[in-house]
Amino acid sequence: EDREMLLIDREAVAERMTGEQIAEAQRRVNVWTPSSR
Repeated sequence: EDREMLLIDREAVAERMTGEQIAEAQRRVNVWTPSSR
């Protein structure tokens, strides 16, 4: 399933990120708003 593959890929990327990078990514997700098209 596509969702399962995305979760596996996300975990693989997260394993290579520092704690600081993960914290910054989480901060960006929390302040992100979709743009209207």
